[in-house]
Amino acid sequence: MTLLRTGASARWALPLRCALAVSGWLAVAASGLPAGSVLRVLVATLFLLVCPGLAASRWARPPVERETGWTPVLETAVLAVVVSVALAVLVVVPLYLNGVFTTLRALATLAFVTSALALPPVPRGRGGARASRRDPAPDPLGPPADPSRPPPPEGASSDSGPSSDSRAAGRPARPGGRR
Repeated sequence: MTLLRTGASARWALPLRCALAVSGWLAVAASGLPAGSVLRVLVATLFLLVCPGLAASRWARPPVERETGWTPVLETAVLAVVVSVALAVLVVVPLYLNGVFTTLRALATLAFVTSALALPPVPRGRGGARASRRDPAPDPLGPPADPSRPPPPEGASSDSGPSSDSRAAGRPARPGGRR
């Protein structure tokens, strides 16, 4: 279920992307079946719950590398379902509020979004695409690391704002010293 770009699975990336893009149009085609048809319900439900989120999660996450087992598969499945439901809500609510909601319009819109997200390859040069899960990115809310400045001693305030620098406050660094 994961779209890996490493090793032997690289050759399957394009067929999986194409299958993902076609899945929405199959759901649109299945809407022509009789209203109570099991096949219609099955195809539409599987598409709505998995495919838009799987296509979107390709762009949201760095590629999974060096991980084996069920963990990456389960992570991808949960992310795909949650993002699919969110995309379905984002498509259905405006259609409903404008008074133009039909199942066919919602499916066609989601099929278009899924195709638009699935067909283009994810650029390799985007930031974080090579990030490993074992080497997390620095905390974006924390202070930026300054290699020229030693870390504060333990127990000292780590406030690196202008109030902690005596020269920035307009006072000399040492009593009696010059600025």
